[in-house]
Amino acid sequence: MVPYPVHPWVVSNDRMRSLGWAPQNTNEEAFVAAHEAGPLDMLNARRRQQLALGASAGVLALLGGVVAWFVLRHRRRRG
Repeated sequence: MVPYPVHPWVVSNDRMRSLGWAPQNTNEEAFVAAHEAGPLDMLNARRRQQLALGASAGVLALLGGVVAWFVLRHRRRRG
């Protein structure tokens, strides 16, 4: 499915419509039908947001711990 949104086809459908063709699905419906659901797709938007905020807080806490460790290590060496 990836090549289609990356390299879309440009086709005029006027001639097909003049021959009686009509689309059965919208672009959005076709994309949803072809999209494989991942584990996060099963969660609602609020739960995904909570998980993203929790992961961000965890990364920031880890980063703060690493910075504090380097500062304390630097002070001990100079001390």
